[in-house]
Amino acid sequence: MLSFTGAAEASFEALLPDLLKLDMTTRVPRVEVPVYFAVGRHDLMAPPSVAATYFDQLVAPRKEWIWFEKSAHFPQWEEPEEFQGLLQRVLRESAPRK
Repeated sequence: MLSFTGAAEASFEALLPDLLKLDMTTRVPRVEVPVYFAVGRHDLMAPPSVAATYFDQLVAPRKEWIWFEKSAHFPQWEEPEEFQGLLQRVLRESAPRK
């Protein structure tokens, strides 16, 4: 039975060749929904510079870059209260107005 870490490593190895060929700026240049990038300041798995390149070129009705200063790749676990606050804010802001 694989552990979480073992499963993540196996997935990474299986997906890496395709990920290296993927150019999101040409594959998905535009979306029709709001987009929020929750980015760990210390992420070495998905460097913020790579995400920033895509973020800058992505066309969306709304887009927001949110830094998680004490996080690496998993801000939802590394800063759970802050991440929960982000989700609550996004839901509040996107709720239909009465």
